[in-house]
Amino acid sequence: MLKSLCGDGAMNQLMLCTTMWDRVPEDEGYKRFDELCETGAWKQMILGGASTATISNMCPNAKAEAEEIVTRLIKNAQPVQLAIQDEMANQKLGVGETKAGRILDEGQDKQAESDRSVTELYEKLRKEREARRQEAIHAQKLEVDRLKDLKRKNQQDPRAPKLEAGDRKQRDNEQERKARAKQLRQDLKNAERRLKELRNPSRRFWNWLF
Repeated sequence: MLKSLCGDGAMNQLMLCTTMWDRVPEDEGYKRFDELCETGAWKQMILGGASTATISNMCPNAKAEAEEIVTRLIKNAQPVQLAIQDEMANQKLGVGETKAGRILDEGQDKQAESDRSVTELYEKLRKEREARRQEAIHAQKLEVDRLKDLKRKNQQDPRAPKLEAGDRKQRDNEQERKARAKQLRQDLKNAERRLKELRNPSRRFWNWLF
């Protein structure tokens, strides 16, 4: 965008400044600066004549650095015509027809596409969270129903009626009935423990979801 606004003829009047040197180690700062100048976005502008400067943002150095930059710009100042001025004034192009305007339009198209992607992703995540929520509700309901069923069976075991006098078969099944009742009580305890475990992750799920 900047290169298209200025044009090649104005590159020698352009100064590219880096800031916030006080927020990174010096070695890291110079590494990033070299990347910008040698292989990054500034390379072509520097080759075209643009100069560079650094601002540390630390007093009292910041004021002196800013004054030095302004002095250099004034000292090297020459009358130039920017590329966008030539396109609009001489070539009679509209803003959207200039190089900078086309880049701006492309950027807006990409931003709109990015916004759509973000919206679609958000909707997908929302549906996934809702599906998990419904699964958690369903699993909890099933466990509650299972718990109620176990309680009912424990209270109304069909094998638990009193033995009738003289009924040898019922007497023989008494031991089996007791074993079954014991197993039902154990199942009931396991179900209650399972329900408690299920409810705890559910609360963590709600906290994560909302």
